[in-house]
Amino acid sequence: LQGKTSPEGEIIPDRAYTLNNLWAPRIGVIYDPTKEGKSKLFAHYGRFYENVPMDLNVRAFGGEITNFTSINQSRFTPAAGGYNPNCDVDHGGGQTGAEIVSKLDMCQDRLQQAILGGGIEFVSPGMRGQRTDEIILGAEYEFMPNFKMGANYVRRTLPVVIEDISVDGGNNYLITNPGQNFDAEADKLMKEAMQLQASSDPKEQALGDLYASRANQMYYVKELDKPVRNYDALQVTMTQRPTKQSLLLASYTYSKSKGNYPGLFSTETGQNDPNITSLYDLPDLMANRYGPLGLDRPHNLKVDGFYAFDFKKAGQLVAGASVRAQSGIAHNVLAGSPHPGYGTGESYLLPRGAAARSPTTKQLDIRLSYGYRVNKNTLVEGFLNVFNLFNSQEELNVDENYTLEYANPVLGGDPSDLKHVKTLDELTGQEINTSPVKNKNFGNTGSSSGGASLQSPRSMQLGFRVTF
Repeated sequence: LQGKTSPEGEIIPDRAYTLNNLWAPRIGVIYDPTKEGKSKLFAHYGRFYENVPMDLNVRAFGGEITNFTSINQSRFTPAAGGYNPNCDVDHGGGQTGAEIVSKLDMCQDRLQQAILGGGIEFVSPGMRGQRTDEIILGAEYEFMPNFKMGANYVRRTLPVVIEDISVDGGNNYLITNPGQNFDAEADKLMKEAMQLQASSDPKEQALGDLYASRANQMYYVKELDKPVRNYDALQVTMTQRPTKQSLLLASYTYSKSKGNYPGLFSTETGQNDPNITSLYDLPDLMANRYGPLGLDRPHNLKVDGFYAFDFKKAGQLVAGASVRAQSGIAHNVLAGSPHPGYGTGESYLLPRGAAARSPTTKQLDIRLSYGYRVNKNTLVEGFLNVFNLFNSQEELNVDENYTLEYANPVLGGDPSDLKHVKTLDELTGQEINTSPVKNKNFGNTGSSSGGASLQSPRSMQLGFRVTF
């Protein structure tokens, strides 16, 4: 398609966008106060740019078209008159996918909600690459032979992201850096648009109108909330230098992960569309997005180690263990959006993380192995691994959908405000004087994003091997 003219009258370029000035400086400094190799003070700064995945190319520049149609729109039931069995959307009964599609194609009780996509998505001229900035400060000291303790501070920020935005309810999208100022580039595009609009050629006038529309979108970019994802952590470590007989690695981390942008993957809805998530698609749903992010776990303890018992000619027994304990995640209070294609989980009724936090999870894994040397070159070994020895079954995730119906965010609200929430009409998007039906599973074990809801149960591995 490169070099050809699009339906809008543009010449399709040989590349959709170019990211320039991807300078990624990294610097580290180490100093040993003892000058004996027993301690170190260190500092590090680094900038890391995202390698943009191909999902953006496929979905944004591939001419994707999505048709949103309501089946059984009149809500008829089999007992009521007018029910069309071809509108039965029950996927059970052993029907194949082809059979279901064939039936739905014959359903007459349907209403097309919207057709999205199909056009060329515009990229802001001057768009910058998405990056992470990192600072680490720390110290370590060997307090006895082979044992050292350390402490460090880590800060990671996400100052620039690449995302698609929409100013018209998801009909047209602009790929850009939300919250950044593109006025200078918009001025240039608007000047070109005005020249085309002054032409006597209708095609050039139409192209000028298109450029003017894009320039206006670029003027709007700076009005969007800047993406925030701040990670701050304090970590204390103790490490034993590995020997043939033993090893110990231990760490405790206290951290905070707060912001309004979870990253390339949406931990709330499970959307895996890097750089084109739904976050900036609908400005009216951006309220209440700031708070503890989906992977915020304030406390995290890790201990790993092993010890070898050498019985000389009788063989060797090795015992190892791994201990994990970490805080649960904070949960949200979500509702649906009436915008076609978005649906459940897109409206934050209350500020991010306003619901209860899942409990702390703890897990102990152990390993026992016994090896016997048959001769100089042959070792026979048996081992047993037990994961989650005490079969801990703490909750990992809950259903965060307060309601499956449509409702607007309550800006800065708290749980007492939920009783005042009003349902949105699915066709007009306007509030109606009814309260949404509460999801009976809200706050109970489950997952709005499709992840595991409970810790994995106890499992074991028994193995034998011969080394020669």
